[in-house]
Amino acid sequence: MGDAKTPINEMREASIKLRRAAADAHGGPWAMSDVGIALIAADVQPYGAPCVADRLHEGDVRWMILVNPELAEPLASWLESEAAAHEELGVHPTLGPGRSARAALAVARVINNTEGARS
Repeated sequence: MGDAKTPINEMREASIKLRRAAADAHGGPWAMSDVGIALIAADVQPYGAPCVADRLHEGDVRWMILVNPELAEPLASWLESEAAAHEELGVHPTLGPGRSARAALAVARVINNTEGARS
């Protein structure tokens, strides 16, 4: 990857970040505790019970369960696929990038925490 912040590089950078973060996280699937304030990972057993974090807002726990580390590989693969298509096909001179490429770039910018992520 070059240093230039092209859409292709942004998507590829995000796929690398996803895979690294997932590799450093506790494995999924994750679940909510019976009381709804603890996040439970399948591979963690501190104090004889699996738990990653407690005293969380129930809505936050539900969100984290949806985006657990098992999502990283399919999402990273999609970003790489979009980057490859963007690289191979280019951008339409009048219409610009397609809907899927725009969505991938938006996801990449959120992951990379770069400008334009929320525009």
